[in-house]
Amino acid sequence: MPFRDRADGGRRLAERITALHLTSPIVLGLPRGGVPVAAEVAAALRAPLDVFVARKVALPGHEEFGVGAVAEGIYDPVRSGVVDDLGVNKSDFEAFAQQARHEVDRRVRMYRGARALPHLAGRDVVLVDDGLATGVTAEAAVRSLRAMSPARVVVAAPVCAEATAQRLARIADDVVCVETPADLVAVGHWYHDFTQITDDEVIALLTGDPSVEEVLIATDDGVLRGDLTLPPGARGVVVFAASEGGSSRASITDRYVAEHLQAAGFATLLLDMEAHAGAAVAARLAAAAQWLEEQRGVRVPIGYIGAEPRETDTDGISIP
Repeated sequence: MPFRDRADGGRRLAERITALHLTSPIVLGLPRGGVPVAAEVAAALRAPLDVFVARKVALPGHEEFGVGAVAEGIYDPVRSGVVDDLGVNKSDFEAFAQQARHEVDRRVRMYRGARALPHLAGRDVVLVDDGLATGVTAEAAVRSLRAMSPARVVVAAPVCAEATAQRLARIADDVVCVETPADLVAVGHWYHDFTQITDDEVIALLTGDPSVEEVLIATDDGVLRGDLTLPPGARGVVVFAASEGGSSRASITDRYVAEHLQAAGFATLLLDMEAHAGAAVAARLAAAAQWLEEQRGVRVPIGYIGAEPRETDTDGISIP
């Protein structure tokens, strides 16, 4: 049954992935078309969303025909079985692969900027595309991801050729697809709307809306107020906690530091600690961490910055 669009495919795919009961998952979309699908999966899993760049090695003049693939993080390309059938010699293939590497590097800079790929070691990684025909780009991505020591690598797509799913199952921990036709023909045939995704759309999905949300967190001794900025794909959450009744929300210095952390890919939570210190502060920070995990689905590391309030707004920032 065809999908309405990539968002519909992502929601139906997410229903199957949630059954895997993943631990600390992170969702990576293969650009461009895989990112809107991955965004739906990440929302359903309450997991961070990011991009992982892989690129076909194409024959000049036949860019849609892949004879291999490269991915960020590895140098050696994956060679398709058709390379020898087409009589492509080793030096020509390497030249084509080098062009693909340059494009991978360019797209990584465009999509992620100065932000590094999130730490993947020990995490369940869900690699998502909008469809897998030969699966050669997904194979290159999986081989690269394996070198980053994830706990589990799941390859997922709304539609995948049956033979491709079987091949990818030999290198991934799980392959999840809604449809696995024996004769795929073309991925676009499985969507009513298969409009090409632009780079700007990919970037918008990755950055989301970094708007500030005012939150109320219940604690054993009252209610904790905070300003939360939680962009998709955050590398971690930094909690700002001014002690002895200070307010990180009102601190120009804390807001300035928070903006720089957000630009580096971190979420931030600026708290009003009110007149609490010592064990009370620790209990409130523990409550905030629990709230982030349970109410916002945070599955990334949480760190803390403490500041002593002063008469002027020149807080001394320290990292405990």
